Order: sequence, then C-alpha cells, then structure tokens
Amino acid sequence: MFFTWLARRKAMANGFTSLLVYPTWVDCTISDDPVTRFKLLRGAGNYDRLGDLVMDENADHWPVSQTGRQRRELTLLGSGDGLDSNGALAYMHRHILHRPTIADGLVFGALHPRLFVNSPIVVLAEQMPSFGGAPHVLVLSTSSGRRQLSAEPFDAVLEGQPRFLACIN
Repeated sequence: MFFTWLARRKAMANGFTSLLVYPTWVDCTISDDPVTRFKLLRGAGNYDRLGDLVMDENADHWPVSQTGRQRRELTLLGSGDGLDSNGALAYMHRHILHRPTIADGLVFGALHPRLFVNSPIVVLAEQMPSFGGAPHVLVLSTSSGRRQLSAEPFDAVLEGQPRFLACIN
C-alpha cells in the first residue's frame, strides 16, 4: 500500500506514523436505483455467506445514496486498545477522520478480502439502518475460512479484535 501526498500529510498532522492508506475508487454509476447499487456492490464482494439483514429482502434498509465515481482514501483503525464502536467514532472525530459510506465498505470488502481473514472489519457507515429499533453496522468477516458479510448491532461485542474502516478524505 502507499500513501498519497495529501493522505500522508494529514496522517502526520494527526500524529499517525504508520497509517496504511488504501486508495480506492468507489464507482456508483452502476445503477440509478440506490437499492440496486447496494445489491450490485454486495455481489462484487463474492461473499460465501450473507447474514439475514443484508439479504435481498432487507436491501432497502441499505440504500447506497452515493452517486458518481470518487477516489476515496480508506484506512483501518486497529482495536489493540479494545476500541468499540463508540470509541472508534470518538477517535475518528478527534483525528479528523470521516465515517465511511456503505459503498466504501462494500467496495473495500471486494478489493481487500485478505484484510478481514484474522479479524472482522466494522463499517460504521454515515447512515446506519435500524432493525428492531437498534442501529446496525456492516461487518466484513471470515468464519471457518468462509468470507461473510453481515449486519450487527452498533454496540455488539464481536469476536477477535475488530478493526474499524475510516475515511481520510
């Protein structure tokens, strides 16, 4: 992975010395319908297993409102410090990082499947859908060698040491 000049400058200004940046093109020109965009981007990940809350019958809860084609600089926040969802959001706010979009998470999962083999990646999207009154987040993970995409409650305790997707730009 490499740093772009702007990402490196912003990371250094925020005290990061070893932040890995994953430059990613997020292309949402694939459909005019936000629900269809979700289904197509989810399909690009070629997941072995989909959780119930990200299946087609719930796709309308995950609209990809992003349009056009954008270059996004994404990074992962480690959880060695026992970071939970609230802590990750506070960390992003303190370090001027942005919450990813649903499209960011889906494209990241499709492009970097090896990154969530050992620990799940949580996507604290800007727009989190509610199921049963509780906000849910996307989770990219691996179970028994099978890649999976699921939705978990915002404050769920995940196995392993989850990492959180953040956006630099």
